[in-house]
Amino acid sequence: MEVYVARQPIMDRDEKCVAYELLYRNRHIDVYHHENGDKATADVLVNSFINMGIDTVTNGKPCFINFTEEMLHFDFASIFSPDKMFIEILEEITPSQKLIDTVIKLRKQGYRVALDDFVLDVQNPLSVELLKNANIVKVDFHDTTKKQRQLIERLANAFNTLLLAEKIETREQYLEAKKAGYHYYQGYFFSKPVLIKSNDIPVNFYSYIQVIQQLSTKEPDISKIAKYIEQDLSLSHKLLKLINSPAFKTTKTIKSIQQGIVLIGLNELQKWISILAVREQWGGSNYLSEELLRMCLTRGKLCESIGKKLLGNEGSSSCFLLGMFSLMDTVLQTPMKKILEDLPLDEEIKDALNGKDNLLHHILQAVKSCESGEWDYVESFISTYTVSSQFVFTSFKEACVWTESVLKHELVNRTKSSQSSYVN
Repeated sequence: MEVYVARQPIMDRDEKCVAYELLYRNRHIDVYHHENGDKATADVLVNSFINMGIDTVTNGKPCFINFTEEMLHFDFASIFSPDKMFIEILEEITPSQKLIDTVIKLRKQGYRVALDDFVLDVQNPLSVELLKNANIVKVDFHDTTKKQRQLIERLANAFNTLLLAEKIETREQYLEAKKAGYHYYQGYFFSKPVLIKSNDIPVNFYSYIQVIQQLSTKEPDISKIAKYIEQDLSLSHKLLKLINSPAFKTTKTIKSIQQGIVLIGLNELQKWISILAVREQWGGSNYLSEELLRMCLTRGKLCESIGKKLLGNEGSSSCFLLGMFSLMDTVLQTPMKKILEDLPLDEEIKDALNGKDNLLHHILQAVKSCESGEWDYVESFISTYTVSSQFVFTSFKEACVWTESVLKHELVNRTKSSQSSYVN
């Protein structure tokens, strides 16, 4: 599944790029089609920070991201490091005391707040107060009059709020803004938005619901949460990418999904799962093909069974990840080595997935051989590691039965979700 983000540079007075605004796109045509605002914000956050990697998208520079009122008040911004982003408040949000209190709270936490397409309402004291508490005010040079701009400029200077001139389309507009004392500039005169493309794994929306329900209980069961995430290739992949993102940059590697959950913490996991759920709720019906999902689940379960036999309970979790991720290059249409660069997996798991000779690789090869009917390799594996052929074949059968039960459960809930969407 292809995913997109557009970025447009923000320039300083020396015409050097100092940041990028990240814009929602849902197709390869670089045009914004009106979408649910919460979904658009969630999509940009997920695609930029997880699927693509924010430093890759912005070349290490800060980004401006539009936040809807609901996304602001739910404190989703607190997931991100303040030095990575400017929180951009959309012009359609009506100034209120609640909004101003949220801005003040964000500023105290170190976040920088920008007002998008700001038009001052002098009759509303809250409009003035909002301008006073923002770091940057973006003034639209296409849709405002010179008189409107001058009023905003005077107040911004009085409040030490920085000015950003947007929709600058000619040198004349740029020079006018520069003369008026604007600090930053954005528009077609410098660059149109540039489309960036990546690949994502289609999701099972019901997995999000299961995780959210468990997180909402008085005493969340981490092992249950891990189970729900493990069985969803998309969620597993996103969790690992999240751990490796600037928000949770760590040098630690993990051997299991449960270990990753502990590393992130339940509070932060709940915020991220909520963002993902908002995104997918409005995201249509993109699903991983049933056969690919069947192969991933069966490999994961069979690797887990063999791993438990040879390595004990601790090793079985690593083996489940090994099997689930063994088709990631097929799913994402990207070389396995490239995919693993962005995942904080234990080196032994990475080596096995990259084809290096270790025990986990031998387990994976035995599982693939069961899958394809290459019994000579299976017999060789059985002989080398002194496990019985009955154990291997029984485990294979059990893995297939377990996979079908998971798929049946998913299909039922996918159908319920589709019917609910139709009714709504």
